[in-house]
Amino acid sequence: MTFDRDDLGFCQNVLNGVATPVIQISPDRTIQMINDAALEILALTREQAVGQKCHELFRTDDCDGGECATLRAMREKRKIESETVAHIRGKDIPIHYYASPLFNDSGEVIGAVEYFENLTEIKKKEDDLRRAGKEIQGVLNGVATPVIAIDMSQKITYINNAGADLFQKKPEDLIGTICHTLFQNDVCQGGNCATMRSIRERRVITEETVAHIGSRDIPILITATPIVNDEGVCTGAVEFIIDLTSQKAAIQDVLTLTRAAVEGRLNTRADASKHQGDFRKIVEGVNDTLDAVIVPLNVAAGYVDRISKGDIPEKITDTYYGDFNTIKNNLNQCIDAVNALVADANMLSKAAVEGRLNTRADTSKHQGDFRKIVEGVNDTLDAVIGPLNVAARYVDDISRGDIPAKITDNYNGDFNTIKNNLNQCIDAVNALVADANMLSKAAVEGRLNTRADASKHQGDFRKIVEGVNDTLDAVIGPLNVAARYVDDISRGDIPAKITDNYNGDFNTIKNNLNSCIDAVNALVADANMLSKAAVEGRLNTRADTSKHQGDFRKIVEGVNDTLDAVIGPLHDISAVLKRMAVNDYSHGIEKKYLGDFALVASDVNEVRDRVNHIANSIIQISNGDLSEYNNFVKGGKRSDEDILVPAFIKVYETLQALQNELIRLTEASKAGKLSERGNPDQFKGAYADVIRGMNQMLDEILIPIGEGNRILEQIRGGNLREKVEIVCHGDHEKMKNAINGVHLWRVLHQ
Repeated sequence: MTFDRDDLGFCQNVLNGVATPVIQISPDRTIQMINDAALEILALTREQAVGQKCHELFRTDDCDGGECATLRAMREKRKIESETVAHIRGKDIPIHYYASPLFNDSGEVIGAVEYFENLTEIKKKEDDLRRAGKEIQGVLNGVATPVIAIDMSQKITYINNAGADLFQKKPEDLIGTICHTLFQNDVCQGGNCATMRSIRERRVITEETVAHIGSRDIPILITATPIVNDEGVCTGAVEFIIDLTSQKAAIQDVLTLTRAAVEGRLNTRADASKHQGDFRKIVEGVNDTLDAVIVPLNVAAGYVDRISKGDIPEKITDTYYGDFNTIKNNLNQCIDAVNALVADANMLSKAAVEGRLNTRADTSKHQGDFRKIVEGVNDTLDAVIGPLNVAARYVDDISRGDIPAKITDNYNGDFNTIKNNLNQCIDAVNALVADANMLSKAAVEGRLNTRADASKHQGDFRKIVEGVNDTLDAVIGPLNVAARYVDDISRGDIPAKITDNYNGDFNTIKNNLNSCIDAVNALVADANMLSKAAVEGRLNTRADTSKHQGDFRKIVEGVNDTLDAVIGPLHDISAVLKRMAVNDYSHGIEKKYLGDFALVASDVNEVRDRVNHIANSIIQISNGDLSEYNNFVKGGKRSDEDILVPAFIKVYETLQALQNELIRLTEASKAGKLSERGNPDQFKGAYADVIRGMNQMLDEILIPIGEGNRILEQIRGGNLREKVEIVCHGDHEKMKNAINGVHLWRVLHQ
């Protein structure tokens, strides 16, 4: 291999291809080589920069102290890095630079190479973030609600002034404190507080709890929000805390007033001075409402009490509104009505005393029951002359089953005896009707143990009641047995057959129940037999339908038909699955089924199609065809638990990345970037080994080139004793001979 350019020019071209500023200096810090990236920062030409002292051009803070990383690297013979500020042409440029010493063949330091990064944009972003953080802290410190930020270990990373005031400390004194040691609420220690749940569940959580801060028990409302960084990693949470003490106190006072009102303690009021703001307004509003309600109620209660005692008061003249005014008007109307009734009663009484027996009250002056009272008085007067007619009418009504109310008018002599006998008859018939209605209602409601008390009746009425009780006893015993058996059968608890003796229709009911028990037992026995056969894999077992009747036979026939319909598809599915088990995917389920069997058949065929697709994709990959990648990405995961499709996508992406890395190395070689190497860290396993192998191959190619460059540099410096001594092969051997030929030519011409 031959070179048309000298070695320094070649090295300079290599450095110029590097985007990072690079400088090579001598032991006295004179610049010997500098690349284009460094010249661009200095705004100098190469001719202006080479030969000058590096510290005079860059003027870093490290340079002024004489302890820059470059001098230390040459002195300590090791690579050293540092961060400082360069002052170039009136600009302050923050940089991070690296210095490595250069050695000759004797191990002596002959200079150093330094390269550096411009940190201007990074520092600007850091300053912007610091300013933004201070602005956010300023806003949060202006919020009256406590705000606290914690990290994943529950340590406080930020707390605003309101939060620090809650604990009577400064914010800086609380940074780094475990938050649950401050709040001491019931759920803190278990790690199940709202904050830790919001971190685990990645959502906003709000809950009420009680914080035990010092000697204070403070009810609080906590809203916790998880903090998630740009990579989607949860780094902690923010807590917003509201003190519920005032709210709870107001609610408690309102509940106290409610209980007092329910208990009739209507003079109870809450102390509004204990509250502030809207909570005071709420309590004052409840107090005012009670005042507005209770005064009119007390007035109404007093008037009603006086009227009930016959003490008719004056009408109410106070002013009320709304429903209270309606109550006032109703009470005044009541007073007018009672006064009118009393006036007419007094008028009739006076007329009777005076012998004016035709005098009657004017009923049109009264309404409702008051009119009925006046009409009753008038009617009583009219009926005085005909008590016998009353007795005849009562007897007639009783004979027709139309039991009248008892006679309440006053009679004398035989009329009073007739009245008393009629009233006794009414009481006896009413008692009999009441017990009959009571027994009827109890029977309708299913209370079959209810009986009438015969001792309350006399004579034939007692015999009637005793007969009804005995009839119920004879009927209800068998009915209770039948009901219990039907209830047991309905709950699947099949009882033993009835062995007691019954007569007539009750014996028919017994026989029917026993037949039902036999039929259900036979059905259960066949169901258990079929279930056991299915568990044991005897799928051809069927029940004998001739042993059953009616709908029970239809049930057994239906189960047999269901088994027939199930087993056919199962056999077909089993056959296909057996082929798949030995990697034979050439056959699917060809028969057409209905319902769920059609779905199962479709699922089995879909599994077969997907496995065939995966097998074809693997064949394409083995042939170097990665075209199916886009289809896998477009289709995505088939389910949340799908690991196969993501794995195939990863294989495609790894192979594409490997292909791209090899193409990149090839293009770099074409461009003369011989120092370019592959990055094995982006691969795993054998793929990383491929890149490492490629890098090793490049190293093997470039070692002879480097040795040739070193000999040419020696010859350029006048050292004609050096020549290429390493063992080379192939084209490297040709290059070795060419360089050694240059060495010989220089020797001959000197």
